[in-house]
Amino acid sequence: MITLPEFVPAGAVRNEVIDSYASRTPHEVVDLWRELGTGSAAGGYIRLVDPAEWQPILAEACPGHDDAVVAFTTALGDMIVWEKGLFYLLRFRNGIVDVVGADATNFFTYVADARLLEWKFDWDAYAPAVERLGQPEFDECFGHVPLLVLGGPERVENLQRVHLPARRPSRLRPPLMRMQSTHVTTVNGFTQIPLDDSEGPVPETLAGMLGRLNGTSLPSTSPITRRVRFPRGSHSANLTSVSRNLNSMPPFTSVSAMPEASIREHSARVPHEIVELWREVGLATGAGGYLRLVDPSEWAPVIADAYPGHNDAVAIFATALGDVVVWERDYFNLLLFRKGIVHVVGKKPSTFVRVVVDPEYLDWRFDWDAYAPAVERLGQPEFDECFGYVPLLALGGPERVENLQRVKMREHILLISQLAGPLTFDAG
Repeated sequence: MITLPEFVPAGAVRNEVIDSYASRTPHEVVDLWRELGTGSAAGGYIRLVDPAEWQPILAEACPGHDDAVVAFTTALGDMIVWEKGLFYLLRFRNGIVDVVGADATNFFTYVADARLLEWKFDWDAYAPAVERLGQPEFDECFGHVPLLVLGGPERVENLQRVHLPARRPSRLRPPLMRMQSTHVTTVNGFTQIPLDDSEGPVPETLAGMLGRLNGTSLPSTSPITRRVRFPRGSHSANLTSVSRNLNSMPPFTSVSAMPEASIREHSARVPHEIVELWREVGLATGAGGYLRLVDPSEWAPVIADAYPGHNDAVAIFATALGDVVVWERDYFNLLLFRKGIVHVVGKKPSTFVRVVVDPEYLDWRFDWDAYAPAVERLGQPEFDECFGYVPLLALGGPERVENLQRVKMREHILLISQLAGPLTFDAG
């Protein structure tokens, strides 16, 4: 049975309530309600709640989403709901909706993990708030006073303990159908959508709304590709072994110095943490050779050809499976050329630089499962090489380790872009 680490029970969920929501909720959530009831995990930050108690709050705060079921809340006043096959984080304090998962088993594996909470839930203020104000009760949360949406500062000193239902916002404004020019970003199950204060029609479902919205800078007719997670296959044991070895390695191993001309050219366009990394380790590898810190000037022509129209994008990392991480408009975007999609993998540079070499994070976010067995079969690729599928996945080739070959990375990416066409932003 799936469980939540460090779970502290708070109460039971009545059988008639569970039965009434079971048909529109993943069975893993239903099992949690039956076995655990309500309670908290992750040091009190994540709360498994009674959906019947929260449904009136959801109906008022986010009208028009009758199929959504509240499964969790957080100690910072967020809700996690299930609707039409996806988990959505309703981050009322910031006025955004994030898609945070589709596979319930994977979601529960990570939902109480401190790294994910820092990464996607913006829980940085939680620990200092507990230290200053004490642990909030199960029906309480920390709320900013004045509200962030009213211009209040996002400081720990402005947090107060408040009753959760009383903390509900007036509503999540739903004019998302009219946000074609707004910065909408998506990532492997994570879609960030800024909300404004204008009125507009309520989309019939969050999932339907996402299907009509675009990724960053995409025209309104651009398709949004849903990402498919493939089975791990028989090489998961190799990955586990490699992961254990990586835990003892330094984050980055320098290959050569970063050209000073490249640093000067791009330093104003990237976070200072990246500039510091360029100066400290230069061109470098991490995660057992899977991740490469690259020269952005060398990669600029490739990005221009393979990712056209994104003149602000700066190549930061490349991977041994031919992907590129770029910094663009305050986000780290992963250009997953082998599968033809883009998804956002980070916003906070200091956090991203730490977790991007974490084996578990790479397994979860970068689809690097094939890397360890490919190294075992073909040897470690050189700094300017990667493993590439032959035939290309975009041309119908099978996603098997046996179909990987060592190829020149930049040439391989350009070949994919010429044959497969432009990348599309992933909607989960």
